[in-house]
Amino acid sequence: MGLRERKRQETRLCIEDTATRLFLEHSFDQVTLDEICADAGVSRRTFFNYFSSKDHVATGSLPPPLDEPAFEYVAKLNPQPDAAGGAQRDAFFAELLNFIGSLRAKHSATEEICALNPELSKAVAQRRGKIMLHNPTLAAAKLGTYEQLRSRLRDAVASNLKAYPNHRITPADPGAEPLSLDDQALCIVSAITSALWTSSILATQEGRPVTLDRIHATTAALTQVYRGCASSSTPPRKGHHTP
Repeated sequence: MGLRERKRQETRLCIEDTATRLFLEHSFDQVTLDEICADAGVSRRTFFNYFSSKDHVATGSLPPPLDEPAFEYVAKLNPQPDAAGGAQRDAFFAELLNFIGSLRAKHSATEEICALNPELSKAVAQRRGKIMLHNPTLAAAKLGTYEQLRSRLRDAVASNLKAYPNHRITPADPGAEPLSLDDQALCIVSAITSALWTSSILATQEGRPVTLDRIHATTAALTQVYRGCASSSTPPRKGHHTP
């Protein structure tokens, strides 16, 4: 890491540390942007080089930006299976995960600075959890931002499934009616965002940035869970109770 990049990350972490500490010592509504800047020793202009608002510094990084070209890429994504003869649908799922995962990893490397000071970064993350617990509107706003991204991504995946039938999910029971394309898209997007979300939590706990390797490892672990749940979809035996 170069000296300039290190300085940039130190400044960002200082602002995050100062803001989250003040929000808990007083309250989110009572702390002003000028107070954050004064305590952190930065100007308002410097603050806005790193965060778009007081809400942003309180809740942390926003989802990785996906612009129209990215959504168009997803809608037209049609990778070929590997030489081993895998299914085209699986190749689509894998490439979609790699594309979104790479954006998430790049975002983590540039916007999240766990590696600079893991202990302080973990403390900031924990404070943010408390801040959002005490300020439900902040949590709702951040969730809304993620839901907008999920909805737009779902539309792009649905367009892909319409264009490429081989990418569609087939029912486990041959006699069952397949899900609608919109519902299939929701399942695909939910599975991928679940892996990304879980990877983010694990990375924060470890004080490390999210990497594509971490996302792949998390996806493999969740796949085992899903596979086990799917294999246990038969009615419970007599004497067994469901919650």
